[in-house]
Amino acid sequence: MRCSARSSKPELAPETSTETRYTYLAQEDGIWPTSRTPKPPPSYKRMPHTPFTVDAFKYGRIADCTGYFLTHFHSDHYGGLTRSFAGHVYCSRITANLVRHRLGVGERHVHALPMHRRCLVHGVYGAALILFEVPGETVRRIVHTGDFRAAPLHVRQIARVFATDLGRPVTPGMLGGEEAGRPSADYVYLDTTYLEPRYMFPPQSAVVAAVGELCCRIHQHTRLPALRITQCPRAHLFAVGTYTIGKEKLLVEIARRLNSQIYAAQDKRALLKRMLVDRPGEALVHAVSMQSVNMKGMAEYLEKNSGIRPHCRVPAHWLDASPGPLVAQPAHRRRCPRRARQLHCSPPTRLEFSVESLAPHGSSDRVTVFPVPYSEHSSFSELAQFVCGVDAQHVIPTVISSSDSNRAALAWLSHWGSRGLE
Repeated sequence: MRCSARSSKPELAPETSTETRYTYLAQEDGIWPTSRTPKPPPSYKRMPHTPFTVDAFKYGRIADCTGYFLTHFHSDHYGGLTRSFAGHVYCSRITANLVRHRLGVGERHVHALPMHRRCLVHGVYGAALILFEVPGETVRRIVHTGDFRAAPLHVRQIARVFATDLGRPVTPGMLGGEEAGRPSADYVYLDTTYLEPRYMFPPQSAVVAAVGELCCRIHQHTRLPALRITQCPRAHLFAVGTYTIGKEKLLVEIARRLNSQIYAAQDKRALLKRMLVDRPGEALVHAVSMQSVNMKGMAEYLEKNSGIRPHCRVPAHWLDASPGPLVAQPAHRRRCPRRARQLHCSPPTRLEFSVESLAPHGSSDRVTVFPVPYSEHSSFSELAQFVCGVDAQHVIPTVISSSDSNRAALAWLSHWGSRGLE
């Protein structure tokens, strides 16, 4: 999304327009009727030089805020947004549909913004990076990443958008190509969930392919020493732990490899209805809640759905099952290189990953849980490459933890920002 802050009524470009600059500044009082005074939002929720906030719905009506942006539909970002909301929320079309139908926010208060172009974004479906451009004697440029899996594509697209005059529309043709230079930004609001050297992820595409291959081998009754199976079952059930939205790539890849359909409970079907079936017995692949992805939870799931499948294999998102470092092998415990040119050839930035990398974490005669290093947040080295790739005056973390962690994160960001692409 590309947004321009001006003093006028909100306007959205027509559905077929390639114009991607927007103006949203209608002021309304009484956004949340309440008898108590909410605490004020932290500074990193406000976009400087604009009347906009990002992911700031739990603070009640925010003084002078005329546009509430939502990066994606995860509860820690939309928390506080309810059907009584009477301001203006701006988000992607997918997120807008969820806000309307899951939270009951009125149609006239939800503005769905088209993206610059159709492209693969390594993050939650419907998630968006938001680019703000504030007109004036000096144009202020702000990048808000939301929750994202950083990739070189993001830096190239930011560079091409910011290189375009405010008076010109941005078209898909402008965003293509390989070389775009280093973009300049006044502020970058960065998803710093895993800004620690111990967090190194294999490529998401490699993880998805490995999970698909693992499930395919199990489905074809290929013997795997790690599985505690005393006799060959007639069939298998593959359950993937999911949030409200997210992990769809794993579901789709497993279903594709097994030539299967996908089953999910009623609330999940409303989100993924195009790919789902109503009867669980028809699908080898089930979308289940993250709380179910453990030995006890899956045993209870099988009992509750007795008769659908005699055996269960669970590819689980291991970030919830193991809060420690995601890569524990000694070869990958080195600290991330501090110079951008070293990041491109350092082993931790492209970890090799295959089906042999997947090992069960808990196993019984009926249930096996496979932790999977699938993340929709950026790893340490991916964050390093992104920060080095953008010439930012200020980089502000959007994930706040302990004071020691915050100081360490700020030190890394300052170091990379000062060295850039050297």
